[in-house]
Parts: sequence; C-alpha cells; structure tokens
Amino acid sequence: MKLIRKGNVILAVCLAVALSGCGGGNSGAGGPADANKGTAEVKPIEITKPVTVKLNVSANYLNEDEVRQYIIDPVKSKYPNITVELSNLNPNLKNLQNMIAQGEIPDLLVTSSNLLDPIRTVGLATNIEPYLKAVNLDLSLFEQGSLQAIKTSSGGEYMSALPYSRNYNVLFYNKDLFDKFGVPYPKDGMTWADATDLAKKMTRQDGGVAYRGLLFDSVHRPASQLVLGYVDPKTLKATVNTEKWKRVYEMEKNVYDIPGNAYATGGLAMFMKDKTLAMFPTVNASDQMAATPDLNWDMVSYPSFPEAPGIGVNYDLHSMVITANSEHKDAAALVLSVLLSEGVQQNIAKNGRISVLKNDQLRSVFGQNLSYMKGKNIDAIFKSAPAANYPPTEFDTQARAVMNSDTANAVFKEHLDINTALQQADEAINKIVAENKTQ
Repeated sequence: MKLIRKGNVILAVCLAVALSGCGGGNSGAGGPADANKGTAEVKPIEITKPVTVKLNVSANYLNEDEVRQYIIDPVKSKYPNITVELSNLNPNLKNLQNMIAQGEIPDLLVTSSNLLDPIRTVGLATNIEPYLKAVNLDLSLFEQGSLQAIKTSSGGEYMSALPYSRNYNVLFYNKDLFDKFGVPYPKDGMTWADATDLAKKMTRQDGGVAYRGLLFDSVHRPASQLVLGYVDPKTLKATVNTEKWKRVYEMEKNVYDIPGNAYATGGLAMFMKDKTLAMFPTVNASDQMAATPDLNWDMVSYPSFPEAPGIGVNYDLHSMVITANSEHKDAAALVLSVLLSEGVQQNIAKNGRISVLKNDQLRSVFGQNLSYMKGKNIDAIFKSAPAANYPPTEFDTQARAVMNSDTANAVFKEHLDINTALQQADEAINKIVAENKTQ
C-alpha cells in the first residue's frame, strides 16, 4: 500500500492495520468469495438478518431528500432487512485519511469518477465486479464509456465503483440579448470557432451597458474534450507543455481578445444576475438558471473542436464505491442494484439527472418533473458524446488549479506568451509533484 504523504509513516501503518482485518462482506448467506481474486463461482446474495449499510455522500452529489428518495426508501421497500444510514463527507484525500484514522469507514462512498484516485490511494478501492454479478447487475446495460471511465479513473482493470448518473455540459445563452441585437440564436453542433464568431457579434456597448459575448468557466473543461491530463501517472512528470494544451489556450484567448470581451471570472453571475453575458458554457446549471425567473434562457450542445467533432467534456460521473474493508459488501451491492434499477433511474432522470444506462426511454423522460425545463432544448444535453477520461494522479487537483488560475491569468490577463506560460506551468506542476509525491 502507498504512503499518503512524505514522512507520514505512522498514518500509513494505521491504515494498513485498519484495512488488513476487513471482513469478507457476508451480511447473510451466499456472499461472493474474495472479490480481488475474481472467483468464477458467483452465488446469489440473500440477506437473512438485519444489517445496517453505512453510506457516506457529500451534499454536492446527493442531498438528504434525494438519498431518501433514490436509496433509503426503495432499498427498505425491496430489502426490509437492509437499513441505509447516511453520513456526510467531502471525500478528499485529507478527509479520507482522517476517517480511516478514526475508524469511521462507511460501506458505501459516493464521489465523482474524477476523484476516485484518493480512494485508491488510501486503500479503500477493491474489485466489486463479483458482487455486481451476484446481484445480477448487467454491465452490458450501461454506457460502456462510463464503465471505462471508472476503470481509467481508479487506475485498475476492474470496476472499483459503479456510476449511477453523469453530469452534462451545455452552452447556455440569453435569448433576450440575441433578440435585442438581432443576432440568430446559437445552434447545436457548433465548433468553438462558431461560438467565437457569435461572441464577436454579441459583444458591444449599448445604452451605457457593456455586453459580453462569451466567457468560460474554466480551462480544464475544454481541455478534457481533447483528453488532456496534467501528470503522467508512470513517470510523474507534468504533461501540460504540449501543442494540444496550447490549442486550448489559443481557443480561449481568441475569445478574450475580442474588443470589449476581456478575460473575467464570475461568468455565471454576469449571465444570471447582471444579464450582460450572452453565452456561458458550463456544467449542470439549469436549476441555477431557474432561480432567476426573469432570465429568458435556453441551451445548445457544448461546442467542440474540429479535430474532435461532437465530443463534449469528459465523463464526470457520480459514482458509488463499495469500500475494501466493508463487512457488508453483499448488502452494499444490493443497495447499488436498487439505485441502478430502472424504476429508480427513471425517477432520477425525471428530476434532471442523466442516467448511465443505455435506455432511450430514460432520455425521453429527462427533466419531466422540472417545470423550468418545459420548452427547453433538452436534446442539446445528449448531442455531445463524452470524451474519454485521462489517467488521473493524486496531484491533479493542484495541477488543475495551476492551469485554471495561474496560467489562465498569465495568458489571458497579463498577455504572457502561451509557450512561455505552459513551460512555467510544467515547472510549477513538477515542483508540486516533487514536494508531495508518495514514497
């Protein structure tokens, strides 16, 4: 097992002890044998005694009402012997370390597929595929790209988590502004060059008010369309000083070079509150748009690069992990099977979450329970195929901050040459790795 931070020997020993005595996961009769050995014999799981499954989830992924609606109540209805107990935690590396040190490890962890590496780093990841088979979860029913994203993000050849929904990215636009200036609305299937041309037409001064055509919420989302990571997981060397990363910064710089459309943060507030921004590409913001009743908005598919036509932001999956040391892996797998059942997934879709099941009917009911989605271009959500995920490392959070903040400011605000800025970013990320890498 890895050490978590340089010199953190005591914690590593504590983690090893905590994880070494873990139970096999049989809450009743017939649980699978050692999951990591991938035993060929899979016995059906049957829970014969009352068992409590501890679920840890940040409210960023599921709030308490959603946990009750999608998990606690349907699980209790189908499996009366299983009680799901909820606790809240942001599953970053530090919080996971503290949780393990205190012996408060849940049976199930909910997190993003892009944040699975910390779970693997502290030894909480394991092969859950035998348990999925034992509860008859057919992986062929899933979007296969989502399953590969889990494997890539967790650094293994097996499933260490299972996705239950995924985020979506679209280009939001203010219809009133386009009407005001007589410019045709954005369309599905645009490239970033198309969006930039629209931004030029929409950027202007009118009645003493400065209107902007387009701002970005980050650099990393467009970068993910080209499957760009930050650190090579094998060499632990930075990988940002490349032509493809340069391509991303050049694309955004073209937008910020439009007179009157200079680089700025806070695009969501300009779009929703000030109503001075015509277009804003971002993630899962429909509910926030609805919080401003007089905002006349709609959406089109996330613009793409010509070299990756129709490809959107990479898979950003809300995923559930059965922890390696859980004593109730079988019951936890049954909880997963309920969450991924068609009835619950239909409820999730109606409430505005994208199911990861390959089911056109689930797409057809998307957003039906949300009044603010009536009349919106919902098809735009599904017209971009998610990009593949890049292999993550434990340094990605800090490296992403370098690219989204330091390098973005240097290029877009201070007008530093992109080649120089990327060279400096490469050096900064290598320094982060050197100071924080595991032993």
